[in-house]
Amino acid sequence: MSLHIGVCPFHLLFKHPFGTTHGVRTGTDCVFVRLEQNGVFGYGEATMPPYVPENQRSVVAVLRAVDFHGIDLPSGLNELLGRSSTMVSSDPCARAAIITAAYDLVGKLTDRSVYQVAEVPEPAGAKAMFTLGICALADIPLRLAELPECEVLKVKLDGIGDIERTTAINRLWKKKLFLDINQGWQTRKQATSYLSAIEGIELAGIEQPYLKDDLALNRWLQHNGSTTVYADESVQGLKDMLERASGFGGVNVKLMKCGGLDQARQMIDKAKASGQRVMLGSMSESSLGCTAAAHLSGLADLVDLDGLLRHFGADAAFWSDLPDRAAQLGLSEQLALACHFSLHWLKTPLPDDVLRKIQLAGPSDWRRAWLHRMFAAVLTPTMPDEAPLWTQNLAAQVLL
Repeated sequence: MSLHIGVCPFHLLFKHPFGTTHGVRTGTDCVFVRLEQNGVFGYGEATMPPYVPENQRSVVAVLRAVDFHGIDLPSGLNELLGRSSTMVSSDPCARAAIITAAYDLVGKLTDRSVYQVAEVPEPAGAKAMFTLGICALADIPLRLAELPECEVLKVKLDGIGDIERTTAINRLWKKKLFLDINQGWQTRKQATSYLSAIEGIELAGIEQPYLKDDLALNRWLQHNGSTTVYADESVQGLKDMLERASGFGGVNVKLMKCGGLDQARQMIDKAKASGQRVMLGSMSESSLGCTAAAHLSGLADLVDLDGLLRHFGADAAFWSDLPDRAAQLGLSEQLALACHFSLHWLKTPLPDDVLRKIQLAGPSDWRRAWLHRMFAAVLTPTMPDEAPLWTQNLAAQVLL
C-alpha cells in the first residue's frame, strides 16, 4: 500500500468584505489537501488569514516534505499523528489540513464518520452562531436579512462605535449576541461603559476583549463582568491551555490554531476538566474545513463555523434559484462543470431536480465529455515527487 498527497492552493472569496479589528479583507488564502491510498481519497484544508505566520507557499512546502514512508491507514494513523507532531507549533495550519485528510481517509476506509474515528460523541447539542463582520451602520439590516436562522449572533467589534453598532443590531435581532472584540479594547473603562450602555441585551459571551498577552485585564473582565469571557488569540494550542487559559471562562478552539483534530480534542478535554466552556471557531475555512471541526461539536457549547456552502445553501431558495441565476450571468456551462466535479470528486450533496436542470442547461453531450476529461486532467493534483503529465500540460494550455 502507498499513501500519496496532492495539494492545491486556492483563494476563497467572501460574499461581502469582512471587517474585524485586524482590518477588512475580501477573501482568504487556503490550500486544499488530498491524501490517496489505493484509489480512496481523504480531503483536508489549511486556511491562512493574513495575520498568521503561515502562507500558501510555506504550507505547500511543509506538506510536500511530510514523510509518509511506511504509513498505511487506518493502522498507521497514530504513527502519522506522531510524525507530524513537530508541526503543531511551527506549522499548525498545514498540520490541521493533513490530519483532517487522514481522518477523512480512515473514515472512508473503515466506513465510519470522522467523529467516530476521533472517538467523540455524535455532533449535537451545541448552539450554532453566524458572524456579522464590522460594516457601516446602514448595511446592518441587509447583512442580517441574509443570515440563516440561528440561536446566537456573533458580532465583530473593534472598540470604535461599539455601542451604536450593538444597539442598531439589537433593534433588528432579538436573540442572544456574542461579542467578538479581537483585542480591540484597551481599558477597563471601555468595558464598563459599554456593558452599562447595553444593559438589558442578552449576551452569550465576549471573546478576546483585550490584547492577547494582557492576561490580567482579560481575567479581570471574566471576574467582574456578567458574562463568559472566551480566550481566542490568548490561547492558540494545547501548550497555551496549560500556561495561559486559567482565568478565562471559555476557550475558542480552532483547528488552524491548534494543529488538527487530535490537538483540538485534547484542548477541549483540558477546558472541560477546568470547568471552562468551549466554542468551536474557524479562520474563514470553506465548508470542508468547517465540517471537519463540526465533527467535534458534540463536545462544544457554541459553534461558530460559517462554511461557505452552509452560509449560502441555508437559504431554501438557493438551489432552486441557482440555475436561473447562472443563465442570467451566462455561466450555465461553468455551473454544470462545477457541479459535476463537486458531486463526483467531493461528494457534495446536490438536489436531484436541480442537478437535472443544471445539466440540461449545460454543454452538449459530446462537449461535456470533452470538457470533463480536460478539466479532470487540469484539476487532478500532482504528487510532490512527480512532474505534471504531458496530458495535464496540454489540457491546461487548451483550457487556460
